[in-house]
Amino acid sequence: MARTWFEANVFGIINESHNTKRYFLEFKPEVDFFFKAGQFVMLELPIKKKDKNILRSYSIGTHSSGLNKIELCIVLKEDGMGTPYIFDNINIGSSLKVSGPYGHFVIPDDIDCEICLVATGTGIAPIRGMLVELLKQGYKKNITLIFGNRFQKDILYYDDFNTLEAIHKNFKFIPTLSRESEENWSGERGYVHPIYQKLFKDNKDVEYFICGFEGMVKEAKEILLEAEIDKSKIHMENYG
Repeated sequence: MARTWFEANVFGIINESHNTKRYFLEFKPEVDFFFKAGQFVMLELPIKKKDKNILRSYSIGTHSSGLNKIELCIVLKEDGMGTPYIFDNINIGSSLKVSGPYGHFVIPDDIDCEICLVATGTGIAPIRGMLVELLKQGYKKNITLIFGNRFQKDILYYDDFNTLEAIHKNFKFIPTLSRESEENWSGERGYVHPIYQKLFKDNKDVEYFICGFEGMVKEAKEILLEAEIDKSKIHMENYG
C-alpha cells in the first residue's frame, strides 16, 4: 500500500540531553493529522541508499491534542545515516516529509485498571504520550512509570515527570539507573524488571505498556507471562 506523505514545519527544537533532541513539528492547516498516543511516523530523508531516499521511523512523544502538532524525541546514533543528518541539517523553519501515523501500541478504549508503564532510553517517547493523554482525560486508577537508564544525564523529561507526579496523586514516577555512582544518585538502582515484579507481585489486574531496547522488552514479556499475567494486558513496542 502506497504511503501518504505530508509536509511538516519544524517550529521548535529542544536539546533534551547530551545526545537527544526534541523536534516540534506542525502540519499545514489543510492537513488533518489525527493520531493516537503511542503511534509513530516515518520520515523520508534526502539521503540516497540504493538510489532511494532513506526512511526512518520515530515515535510520537505527545498526546493527541488535535492541534496538528507532534513532537519527536530523537537520540543521535553517530554511526547511523538518519540521525546525524537530522542533527546537522534540520533547524527551526526546516520542512520534513512525514508519513503516518502507524502502529498499534496504543491505549485500549475500554481500559479500567491500574497501569504500569515501563521504558528505557527513547522508548519513553510513546510512553510519555500515553501518560499525558491518560492524565488529561482524568484517568482515576493508579499509573506507575518505571524509566530505566544508565546515568542521570540520560533521563529524558525528568523535570516534566516530577512535575506531573506532584500534580497527580494517582501517578508515581520511578526512575532507575544501572551505572550511576552511589554518590550521585540516591534513587532506584539497577534494571527495570525487579521493580515492577516487586510492586505488582500480588496484583494481576494491571495493564503493562513496555517500550525500549529489544532485549528489555523480550525479557519483560517472558517475566510477565511466567507470572501468569494475561497476554491481553501486555502491550509492547521495541527498537534496536
